Amino acid sequence: MAKSDQIAFIIRHASGNADPGDIAQYFHSQSEAVVQEAYQRLLQVERQRIIDADAETQKLKQQAAAQVAETAQALKDYRWVALCAHNFGGKSVANVISNRQIIEGWAQDKQVSPALLQSILDSNPQIKLAWVKFESPQVQRQHSAEQEERTKQVLLDICRRYNYSFSDANISIVLQAFPEGCDAYQLEQAIVSNQVHLHGADWAEIEQHTKDLVKAHNKKWAAKSVSELKQQSAQERSEREAIFSRVAPEPTRPVGITPLPAALTKEVLLEKLNAADRSAINIWKTRYGMDAINARLQGVC
Repeated sequence: MAKSDQIAFIIRHASGNADPGDIAQYFHSQSEAVVQEAYQRLLQVERQRIIDADAETQKLKQQAAAQVAETAQALKDYRWVALCAHNFGGKSVANVISNRQIIEGWAQDKQVSPALLQSILDSNPQIKLAWVKFESPQVQRQHSAEQEERTKQVLLDICRRYNYSFSDANISIVLQAFPEGCDAYQLEQAIVSNQVHLHGADWAEIEQHTKDLVKAHNKKWAAKSVSELKQQSAQERSEREAIFSRVAPEPTRPVGITPLPAALTKEVLLEKLNAADRSAINIWKTRYGMDAINARLQGVC
């Protein structure tokens, strides 16, 4: 681009209240290198202004910034978990919010690492952190597997007593709802408060649940003496009647209900019932009716 054209561009896009004639006179007296530098600087500013004025470009920039922030936070969380897994002389930093706030406050903008934390603690003995006994990754995995198995046993007991299905879908729901494990009371409360939705067992599984309950009941009293059994006879009779009262005739196919498509299995319905977005359930209720959905969940249609 000729020098005169560059000067004309500078005059059109110059900021401030300078007179165009003065601008032209000044740059005509300057070398081509000076004019070129001023031209390139204003050209970059104009390009950025055009980009900033474009709504779609701004949207993409915001999305990119959000992704960068999310990645940075994920990396920060990863480093925190790694710090909590470090062995500090037979103990580890407890993975609690108070510890993280204290450590990140002392570290300020520095990347938290075991070496940095040890340095901070050595220099500031007044810092009080919560500690736990160090466990190797292998021991942690073993404890996690043991905790998961205990949670499954709690669920199995609830399924037997309340006729829920001990299915992979129900197991997955409970493990996700209680990653740290739960007892029978906690699970019962979650079910009653609709925090956890479990689908019911079919007839065959109900029969098996009942047999398992009877077997466990009989085993419980097998080692008792005759006198003890007599003392508990009334209670045994009541418990046994309560167990068998749960056994009802096998449900028949509801009349007048059109079955749901085969693709809408119990697991699919249960997943959507537990999802934050229930739009799919609402669509199916409108299209097929709630009776059809309940029948599929109960295994009778």
